[in-house]
Amino acid sequence: MLFDKRRPPRCEYCLHGTRLDARGTTICLAHGVSDADDSCRRFVYDPIRRQPDPPPARYVPKEYSEEDFTL
Repeated sequence: MLFDKRRPPRCEYCLHGTRLDARGTTICLAHGVSDADDSCRRFVYDPIRRQPDPPPARYVPKEYSEEDFTL
């Protein structure tokens, strides 16, 4: 759910934060330089900045034979 408001606050997807590098370091207008896991009281959720969770692995059923359907 991309627009889930119950997600824990993180600087990584805050309206005031901007990502600096691939390690997750962010720079915030209110808090300064911080890790992506940090948050402050000025946190404002921005759903556009959050990367959605990867989709679950697809279930691939096994191949069935004619014997599987006989009693």
